Amino acid sequence: MNLVLTNRCNKNCSLCFAKGFKSLDKIDMDISFIKSLPKVINSNPDIGLLGGEPTQHPKFFEILDILYDKCYIPVIFSNFNFNFNVTKRLIEYIYRYDFIKFMVNLTYDNVSSIPDNVINNIKILNTQILNKQTGGQNISISYTLDPYSINNVKYIESLYKKLNYNYRLRISLALPSDNSKEINYKNYINNKDIGKDIINILSFCKNNNINNVFDCNIYPCMFDNILEFETLCNKYTYKCNLSQVYDIFPDQTVSNCFPLRIETNTPYSDSFKNQVNNKYIDLRSKVVVEDCLYCDYFRSKICLGPCYALLK
Repeated sequence: MNLVLTNRCNKNCSLCFAKGFKSLDKIDMDISFIKSLPKVINSNPDIGLLGGEPTQHPKFFEILDILYDKCYIPVIFSNFNFNFNVTKRLIEYIYRYDFIKFMVNLTYDNVSSIPDNVINNIKILNTQILNKQTGGQNISISYTLDPYSINNVKYIESLYKKLNYNYRLRISLALPSDNSKEINYKNYINNKDIGKDIINILSFCKNNNINNVFDCNIYPCMFDNILEFETLCNKYTYKCNLSQVYDIFPDQTVSNCFPLRIETNTPYSDSFKNQVNNKYIDLRSKVVVEDCLYCDYFRSKICLGPCYALLK
């Protein structure tokens, strides 16, 4: 489960699919809703904290305390572009609790444009995590693959050299956003150039002992040699896993896919999972992509075809 804590953000990422939803809801999630979440018994599930930039919620650290009290493990999806006062507070939480995780979005036009404080915050917090020496804390780097860029591989190589190679990499395919670039399924289906970029990034990861994972699904038709991809990638799927993750927005509506929010939006309730899933299944049943109809991966149901968000 993910909590979209706020629509506030101090960046303007060109590939951010969340920007188009800012006007749809209230700005910040009510802390009373977070207090109403059930306490977890006999487990410690991850709970994603998203935005906007989640640390900009006025009661961010109070929210962390509530979630820890309810036995959740916060996974903070952040741009790490915050001042040292926030960094110091996060260090306190690293030492106070055994579990905290960070997913840092480092998708910029080039590595040299990443603010120094972002890199410094990553290194400072990672040093504290290593000093604490607990397996329940870690920092991962998130990068959105730009289908129009010819520098994806060089970007990752330069970024990890700057970071000293210590962080897991999560790769996402860019989805439609309100920027000037037009992104749809044609950017990926049978696009062997993107496939080569991905293989080169994964080869770099293997050579430098960097664990990697793909966010959402990937398309096997992008690769000349699918076995090469499967060997190099640590975690991936060819099928959407929408039924397993839900985003709860500041207005307490729910979707199982942020980019499909308008289509699958549902009020939070005891039965929201069935309602949201039924909406998505109905959408998916109407999808017919001619490019996929004669594909062996699609016909054998290894792949379900492009993400519905890419068809809008």
